[in-house]
Amino acid sequence: MQYRREIDGLRSLAVIPVILCHAGLTTFSGGFIGVDVFFVISGYLITSIVISSLDAGTFSLLRFYERRARRILPSLIFMVMLVTLLAISVLTPSDLRDFFKSIIAVATFTSNIFFLKEVDYFAKAAELKPLLHTWSLSVEEQYYIMFPAFLLLFSKYGQKWVLGLTILAVIISITVSQIASQLYPFANFYLLPSRAWEILSGALVAFYMAHTQLVNAPSLKNQLFSILGLGLILFSIFVYDDQTPLPSFYTLVPILGTIFILVFATNNTYVYKILSTRLLVGTGIISYNLYLWHQPLISLLKYKYGNMQYYDLLVVLAILTTVIMAVITHYLVEKPFRYARGKVVLKLAVTTISLLIIVPFIAIFQLNSSRNAYAGEGVGWGENQHISNAEVILYGDSHALQYFKALNNLTKTKLIAGGDCIALPGIINKSHGERENKRHKCLSKLDYLTKELNKATPPKMLVIAYRWYKKRIIDIKHNKDLGNSQTSEIARNAVVSALLELIRQVPKDITILIIGNVPANITSNLDMQYGIERCRSYANALCPVQYEEAHSEGIEVNQALQEGLKEIPNIYFIDPTVILCQDGTCYNEFEQHILYSDDSHLTEYSAEKVIRHILPLIEKSTNRDYANMP
Repeated sequence: MQYRREIDGLRSLAVIPVILCHAGLTTFSGGFIGVDVFFVISGYLITSIVISSLDAGTFSLLRFYERRARRILPSLIFMVMLVTLLAISVLTPSDLRDFFKSIIAVATFTSNIFFLKEVDYFAKAAELKPLLHTWSLSVEEQYYIMFPAFLLLFSKYGQKWVLGLTILAVIISITVSQIASQLYPFANFYLLPSRAWEILSGALVAFYMAHTQLVNAPSLKNQLFSILGLGLILFSIFVYDDQTPLPSFYTLVPILGTIFILVFATNNTYVYKILSTRLLVGTGIISYNLYLWHQPLISLLKYKYGNMQYYDLLVVLAILTTVIMAVITHYLVEKPFRYARGKVVLKLAVTTISLLIIVPFIAIFQLNSSRNAYAGEGVGWGENQHISNAEVILYGDSHALQYFKALNNLTKTKLIAGGDCIALPGIINKSHGERENKRHKCLSKLDYLTKELNKATPPKMLVIAYRWYKKRIIDIKHNKDLGNSQTSEIARNAVVSALLELIRQVPKDITILIIGNVPANITSNLDMQYGIERCRSYANALCPVQYEEAHSEGIEVNQALQEGLKEIPNIYFIDPTVILCQDGTCYNEFEQHILYSDDSHLTEYSAEKVIRHILPLIEKSTNRDYANMP
């Protein structure tokens, strides 16, 4: 197809905001929509190539997949190999295990599924995932496994069939994305069914342009719509942020903007002249490689240097290195392989991808699962809800998840818990209360607990564990924000009252155990927010080993809980401070074991330490002897 300079300029308009957004420039708060722009461009270009080949009778699925492999794989493989060498020298053992798992996901084009299970894209922890950005490549490749076959299959029935089915797919996909943005926001962000309409929108442009010549004569319509298109994209970049539910109807703004530029930015428009400038075109030509390199370099620098004073300078260095590596990769890797003759490229790609699957598998088994990792690692949001006849129900947020493995090793435990979600009668924490989709998911946990407690065969024990008062609290009945929970006595009293209300709803023959806040004090040290093990990987970081118990985050909260519960029979309160601190001193390490995986969550060692402390109570409640606990 005829080369269009403005599309390379449009690519640069997509990739630059992505890089700047990930680098932390808040001005580009919606820079991540550059990926959506890429999806439309990709759908347009590749569909144009396919339908022109079909019209000429020269289309071959094998040839198509070979072209995709030549375009995508050499740069991707080169990046992964070099980043792996950097990661080995920077990441802690537990994070290195996760990194090797992500390599396997990259090699099998399932990164979007892998990271859906691993991390919220907009969470702080996501910044430290070197290969997180490959989720979008997986979405594209999953799409291109199916779409050309669809075109080949239905083209024999005529273009009306193909066009009609494509429009139907767009309608279904955008509807799915809008609904899922409220109910399943993480899956909505990462998975193909919610993203397909963006690529298909580009395909529809290709169908339209195949039967419409670009009219390069001056036209007011072309000028206005191309300017509108550019404005819509810029609006999304500067106005959207991580609270904008995407993809959804909101995504129509940058998608329509991209479509308007593809259709109306003819040679005589102002937008064409802007996008066709040498700098933007040059940036667009290496945009794929810029995208490949920016995330791992920025991520590993953040991982290594944390919040040091020269952090901003290092981000600038990461961006400059990204540009240099993108140029090197484009000219020394992408172009030679892309235009090489013969099947040597495919043979090399297949061999290398095989190694990218096999070698990480071996490395994962060689790296022992670290007991310094979060004790709730691998435990999903109430993932064993379907278990029947459990003796113990564990209810709460991520601070409940951390006790699940240790409890479940003792007795049949049902987990009803989800991260960062305080759901008690009448209240919810603000992070989940302000968004309807999160509120519904969080409160459904409370409804499910009520049903389980009133079964014909109820559990013998209910364990409730939270990071109490971590977030601001919302009074559901009055939809009222009760203030910052770490300082507000009103919020603290509201939580105690809500807990007491829940306790009143529990059948009297069920033993109730409340686990208070862990005595973490490392939130004040930014270098420690991901735990002491990772802190030690930072350059020149201060990683304190101990602190005074009086400075413990949990001390005031636990006292309030104890006071509120002291008059209620058959209720037990456990203060982890008693277990994890000694003689007025609390520790981040104890007997060569690390106690915290991040700013407040326990490692497997310390979680087991807490559960061992309450072992007599568990034995009494379940009428069992757990003397041989591992």
